[in-house]
Amino acid sequence: MAVPYLTHTFTNSTTNELCLTAQLHFACSTPSTNALGAVAYLGTNDYHGPCVNYLGDTGADGTQPFSFRVPPQTNFLILVSARATNAICDRYTLELFGLPCPPPTLHIARDANPTNVLVQWSTAYPNYHLQATNAFSGTVPFAFSDVSGPRSVVGGRYTLTNDASGGKRFFRLHLP
Repeated sequence: MAVPYLTHTFTNSTTNELCLTAQLHFACSTPSTNALGAVAYLGTNDYHGPCVNYLGDTGADGTQPFSFRVPPQTNFLILVSARATNAICDRYTLELFGLPCPPPTLHIARDANPTNVLVQWSTAYPNYHLQATNAFSGTVPFAFSDVSGPRSVVGGRYTLTNDASGGKRFFRLHLP
């Protein structure tokens, strides 16, 4: 079935990689969930291969901000499409903001479960792996290992809940 969509094309004309965040704002007082969604692609969108050139999207309900990186001197597009055939609210504003990409940072907070810790980082860094160690002792480099478990996107950030009952843990993001 054909889906109505609009394509917004942009160019990173700088010599820096950009770290951008996009957010779709609905222009209705009571927008329906899943009415619209946005997806970012590097260069072009291949309608027959939706994962080709994929950079990020607004999530299952279409409302989450998402971050992605754009190489210097490249084009990218954001495709806004209807997710429902009878969209009550089809008006929106697409907000796009960003800077040259800083190194990724971790946000560590308490989880609702007191034995867990919540670890989050920007969706602009999908290739980074969360790693942990229990101590900084011995010889450098310290023995970090990948943290297992599925990561999800919550509030536009990668999120992983980790058991903290075993004492101190030190986390880092690692680019293999």
